Amino acid sequence: MFPPQEIAAFLVSTFFYYVEATFFYCDREWFHATLNSVFTGTASESAADDAFICFALFVFAFGSQFAHLRSRATSQDLLPSEVDPGKRFYDCAQKLIPRIIATCTLKGVQVCLLAGLYNLPHNLPDTCYLYLGMAMRMSIACGLHRKTLATTLDPRTIEVRNRLWWSVYSIDKRTSIALGRPSSIAEDAIDAPLPTYHPSLDNLEYQSNVQHQVEYLKLTRIITQIVQNIPLESKESCVRDLSQQLKQWRCQLFSNLHPNDLLPSERNFRTTVHLHIHYHWAWILMGRASLLQLSRERIQALSKSTPPIQDQSQSRKDLANLCVDAAKATIQLVLVLKKHNLLCRFSFTDHHASTAALIILILHSILQSGDETSRIIDDGVDMLRYMARGGCRGALSDLQTIEQLRRLASNLRQNTYLEDSHASSKVLMQPTSITNSYQAWVNWMSEQEAPKDHVSDPDSPCSPIGIETLHDASEMRNHGPAIGFEASYSDNMLLDYLSLDPGNLSWNLAAFNGSAPPGEFPQGFEWDNSRLDVLNMTQLLDTYTGQTTYGPG
Repeated sequence: MFPPQEIAAFLVSTFFYYVEATFFYCDREWFHATLNSVFTGTASESAADDAFICFALFVFAFGSQFAHLRSRATSQDLLPSEVDPGKRFYDCAQKLIPRIIATCTLKGVQVCLLAGLYNLPHNLPDTCYLYLGMAMRMSIACGLHRKTLATTLDPRTIEVRNRLWWSVYSIDKRTSIALGRPSSIAEDAIDAPLPTYHPSLDNLEYQSNVQHQVEYLKLTRIITQIVQNIPLESKESCVRDLSQQLKQWRCQLFSNLHPNDLLPSERNFRTTVHLHIHYHWAWILMGRASLLQLSRERIQALSKSTPPIQDQSQSRKDLANLCVDAAKATIQLVLVLKKHNLLCRFSFTDHHASTAALIILILHSILQSGDETSRIIDDGVDMLRYMARGGCRGALSDLQTIEQLRRLASNLRQNTYLEDSHASSKVLMQPTSITNSYQAWVNWMSEQEAPKDHVSDPDSPCSPIGIETLHDASEMRNHGPAIGFEASYSDNMLLDYLSLDPGNLSWNLAAFNGSAPPGEFPQGFEWDNSRLDVLNMTQLLDTYTGQTTYGPG
């Protein structure tokens, strides 16, 4: 069930270096001590129980998915494509979960949290939402959301509880918005203190991520306000307030939370880029509905079903421009990760940020086409294609959706310019030890993958019973909307672009209520993970020439 100790050490190191970079999933010192006792055979039954074994398997699964980031090879593809290297561990861990959720414990919270996160990039929204919901319910049952008054708990344990709670909270809020589903707890029910620096937790081999967790939490609360007030174009005072909150958040960041102030080789570089991507998402959420409305009016005017609207709301245009700028900045940030071999094909944030930004830019290309936008879209599609080459179903589904959407938008533009040309003569187009450990992991994984052709033993403790059902792509179509089809809130519009008729330039921007039959709408793309900032990325990305319309805060 466990890999050899050398491989396990490498996967655990990868997990804590890359996966647990923004949030807190466990006490690292406790995990290392318990895992070592398991390998040496000195672990007690209570320490190495089902919950710990299950959690460790999830650590191995995530470590396997992110292991290619430890390779300095430019291709990062030493393993065969179409393989999820963490699946063998996930299959084993899944068998233990029914016994773990029978009681509410901190280890149970940790297991359910990682189980939910593992399913995010695989486009299994119901499974993800279920596991994260269990993590939230267990946290509440354990009292993590409340300020503890217990005198029997030492300060370290209290801080562990607080960090775990705010990780569950932030991920629950983030995922609930992405899935268009209710959050699991009201704000007024929480009085747990925010994470703070603690010497025994933060003076370890890796840099502390407590600042990242706190800033991500602050940003998540601003985003929650944005979502609650959408659409915003008729609420000028609300737009000013939320814009000021975002700019203030940006100005108050410590210097070590800016990508330009970090080296790409530093542990916090990748998670700092993700933090700024999260910031851009807030701006996209603010202007997304306005951009959708402008696109709808443009398409309806082209279809001759309605007369063109001459006087567009300036507020609508401004918000749409902010949204587009945020999408461009997001692609540039993801390009920085790709340039420095930090783009992970199994990272939900990486492929989801690219997809959401690309959808915005393709929509914008209907309104205003140009070489710069086309180039940025090309870059984004290339990155998505790279991530889709592996075993990540979410990235593959997103790539198929983006390519189809782009073809339809291109056909629409061609028809538009063809019609315009009849009316006018002018058509304006515009480390060594890590390397050795990585190679050992590749060799071990290759050996494990070799005998795949034989039929697995159903009596084996790690045989993937029922996994076909969980990972069947049809499940995404039969159980509600794919991740990112935000079925709630006032701007719940879905691009049902498959209804575009080339002979009749109409594009149905309909409200999505989750009742559309399979095949009637694209699976896998999302609106929710694009973000913005006026970072000067020229230090990290030589080709960056994009401009933004908002000032430096």
